[in-house]
Amino acid sequence: MSLLRRQQIEDLLRAHPSLIESFNVAWLGTEKSPVRDASLELTVGRIFLPGVADRKLGGFELGGSKRGKRAHGLASGETAVVRTAETLRLPGDIAAVGFPPSTKVSLAGLLTTNPGLVDPGYWGKLHLTVINMGREVFTLGEGDRILRLSLFRLQAAGPTFAQEAVSPIDEELLAKLSPDFLNVNNRVSGAIEKAGWRIQSLNALIPLGTAIIGGVLAFGLNYLISTQQMKLDIANLQTKVNGLGSTLDLHSIDDRLKSLEAHFPSAPLGGTKH
Repeated sequence: MSLLRRQQIEDLLRAHPSLIESFNVAWLGTEKSPVRDASLELTVGRIFLPGVADRKLGGFELGGSKRGKRAHGLASGETAVVRTAETLRLPGDIAAVGFPPSTKVSLAGLLTTNPGLVDPGYWGKLHLTVINMGREVFTLGEGDRILRLSLFRLQAAGPTFAQEAVSPIDEELLAKLSPDFLNVNNRVSGAIEKAGWRIQSLNALIPLGTAIIGGVLAFGLNYLISTQQMKLDIANLQTKVNGLGSTLDLHSIDDRLKSLEAHFPSAPLGGTKH
């Protein structure tokens, strides 16, 4: 088994039948060429979305298994199934292994499930599931490079498929896949619901808190007023006492009592003597 290089891959594309059905050989050697030094790149053909029903209002819903989309913005955590634009026709002695197309796609956060081994003699389009593991929306569009194939020549040729492979994409398959691999939408909804519950609880507690604070402030204000009034009453009382003490001349009263005693001497204790 040997890995095919650029010239060998280009020879297969020029052959009849071509490695890719209806391939334009004029692209070889230009920027449109899908051939790299030791690989073949395939592009997005149609995009199918999990959870999208086939029929809607009498027609096929865009993104369902019967009507794939040509472009789609894949939000963070979302999944999609991609069908290649190219139809492969591998010779009986050629096998392929699929990988992500480039580090540019991988570093952007797009995870592509490895289609694994493509059997010798395979005839048909390829399918893979993609998951956006990044924070930003990843835009998938028709013609975007989505898969890189390494081709290997086997020592012995096997049978070639007599007819094109049937597409595995149907409504049942899309129903099995999760539209939201990371459960982002449910987590966001849950966070919003919790935030709403907290806001409602806070709204309910605000009147109670306001009443408690108002009561504490009223009590404190009344206590302050009462304390100040008490201090004022004590000060007034003290002033009156001080004024009363200044108006009473105790020494003058004592002198008058002594003068009265001198004018009216006390009677002897045994009575008057005859």
